[in-house]
Amino acid sequence: METAVSTLTVLPMCKAEIKNFVDRVAVEVDEGIIDPVKLAVYLKSIEETIKAIKDHYVVKDAIDEGVSLYPEKKFDAFGAEITKTSRTTYDYSSCGDSVYDNLVSEQAKQKEIIKAREGVLKAGVDPVTGEQFAPPKPSTTEFITIKLK
Repeated sequence: METAVSTLTVLPMCKAEIKNFVDRVAVEVDEGIIDPVKLAVYLKSIEETIKAIKDHYVVKDAIDEGVSLYPEKKFDAFGAEITKTSRTTYDYSSCGDSVYDNLVSEQAKQKEIIKAREGVLKAGVDPVTGEQFAPPKPSTTEFITIKLK
């Protein structure tokens, strides 16, 4: 049960509030009020916190129970549209079908062959035949990784 003053009340709850919040943060970063590296660590912390909350069995069960109170597949609540869906997955490896198993094995072999050929193409020359190739066009994407301690 939510208390009279919940921690959740300070978080944006709709797209307009999110946009305003993001814009305020961007201004504070631009003006030097917020350290951008500290912000990156803080955002990583928020990501992990949200994942942990969503994965917590008490929270998951409570959300499922709360959503089940609405009989519709799609409904509006707290300024959001919520849709109940399901997904079915199949584990074909348990079927014991030799044709399927052989196809999966062949697929794995093909992936290995492709990976090896990509190595040849990177080198620009086939070591067996001496044939030369135009090297693949590289593209580099820079990113940072943050691990919370």
